[in-house]
Amino acid sequence: MNRWIAVLAAWACLSEAASAQAQEPPRSRSGIVLFKLPADRQRKEEPAYTLLKPVDETAKTYEIFIRPPVEAKGKAADAVEAHAHLLAQSVKVQAASDPVSFRHAAGFDVAVRGFYVGLADGRVLTTYVYALQSGAKSSVVEFVAADAKVLTDGLRSISAFIEGCRHAHAQVLAAGDPPLSLYDVEETTDFLSGSWTRPSRRSTVRSSARRSSTGGRKRIRRRSTASRRSSSSAASSRR
Repeated sequence: MNRWIAVLAAWACLSEAASAQAQEPPRSRSGIVLFKLPADRQRKEEPAYTLLKPVDETAKTYEIFIRPPVEAKGKAADAVEAHAHLLAQSVKVQAASDPVSFRHAAGFDVAVRGFYVGLADGRVLTTYVYALQSGAKSSVVEFVAADAKVLTDGLRSISAFIEGCRHAHAQVLAAGDPPLSLYDVEETTDFLSGSWTRPSRRSTVRSSARRSSTGGRKRIRRRSTASRRSSSSAASSRR
């Protein structure tokens, strides 16, 4: 237990110092989390999370889970506990350390805590649960391994991943009320792109466009008919 606390505290200090030197913006995004995809990872989208799994499936390493954003309630440490309670609805969860909180160099709050997760088949996994919180949004990033030593040995790469993370909704592209963020732009772009590349969305958009166009033509025809009737009535009056 004490070893977990010492490791997490050391990680917090290392991350804060290293993050200040990070310059290159992340190129990948999941929800509000901007991140750098490690070279040894491949991305897989699941309904409840984005999974970054090792390219080499035989490698003894951890997996990274990036969860969808939620409304922030309290501090980042509270988001960690809320996620642990969520996990506990389907698996056994036991805290393996006290929480550690610190300020990320990019300006948002981070909290981390270790947990043991007991599965129905008897296996026990170890996970670091991180909550990244800025403004009204909080996001959870988990590092999960079958062996706790894999996580402690991978501390440097875990640190590098977190220090490279940013929050897309905090990247303001244009001032205003509300301001225009990178998240707003990319979500709109994704929606429009998906509308024309996915058959279901293409159908929805085109159907809406047809209804709008049909409605417009009907209004024009009604106005044209009314205009003709008005002109006929005026001519009759003059006669």
